[in-house]
Amino acid sequence: MYNTYGTIVLWPIFLICIILSSNFWDIIIGEWKGYTTTNKMTYGLGMLILIIAIIFLTVIT
Repeated sequence: MYNTYGTIVLWPIFLICIILSSNFWDIIIGEWKGYTTTNKMTYGLGMLILIIAIIFLTVIT
């Protein structure tokens, strides 16, 4: 499956997973408690875009 473009595709997926796990722990720890709803929505939209990017990168390979 990842024979030709494995390293090229898996490296961005790895970096996205690092960002998403960091964001997950930010939410668990409560770093976003004092922020406005607009900031939280922007944060959530960014996470959604990263998840869509993972799906897109896995589908094209």
